Amino acid sequence: LVQVVTGRLEAALDTYAEATARDLEDDGGLDPAATADLRDALTRYPEVPGVRYALATLLEASGDTRGAAAQYERYAERG
Repeated sequence: LVQVVTGRLEAALDTYAEATARDLEDDGGLDPAATADLRDALTRYPEVPGVRYALATLLEASGDTRGAAAQYERYAERG
């Protein structure tokens, strides 16, 4: 989360990808705390577009394609 908020989106996405793969391998699901933290970050840091992108990637990985699409769209609007 710190990487996302401080503008290091690429590093954050690598970290999320590793954690996602580990979670899926361990128990077949993602840690809901990760998406909860990013949703909280949206309220704290609405000006940081990377938060939406990171949230979208986790939503997509968890199978919430509709939620992911909405976050990708909002991210693109800020482009």
